[in-house]
Amino acid sequence: MKSYIVEFTHRVSGESFLKFGHTKYSDVMKRFEFSPEQYQDYNIQVLASIKHHTVEAAEAVETDFLDKYPKNLYLPKNFSGITEIYEPEDKQERAKILREFYTIKETIEGKKKKKGSTVMPWPVYNVSGAEKDNKLIIDKSGDTLITDQLTDNPLAR
Repeated sequence: MKSYIVEFTHRVSGESFLKFGHTKYSDVMKRFEFSPEQYQDYNIQVLASIKHHTVEAAEAVETDFLDKYPKNLYLPKNFSGITEIYEPEDKQERAKILREFYTIKETIEGKKKKKGSTVMPWPVYNVSGAEKDNKLIIDKSGDTLITDQLTDNPLAR
């Protein structure tokens, strides 16, 4: 189960709005494959989603956002989920909504990086105290780096 926020952008006018919802699909876009002709006037982009263990948890997040941001626009063409749409006043409100959603996501999924954490998603080599052999640097773990393959950016080393 997932709760989500997607953004609909009209293909001609460029006007956009958000849709809050939940789905049983792990890929939120699959939710919009049902009768796709009803969405043909729009580009749809998933802005955020949260994994849940139960349908009740997904519905609770959706309901919370629908209560805070009730439908505030009329569309001439009806489609599934039309009551779950909201047009933010401006980019700042859109950003505020996404921050709220991501805060909930971090709480539920527990993936928030701790403040001050130095955990990197790539290997970090300790070259202090390493032996230099022309263009090779061998660190204490025995890993060998070919230094002419490293970027010139010192922050990337």
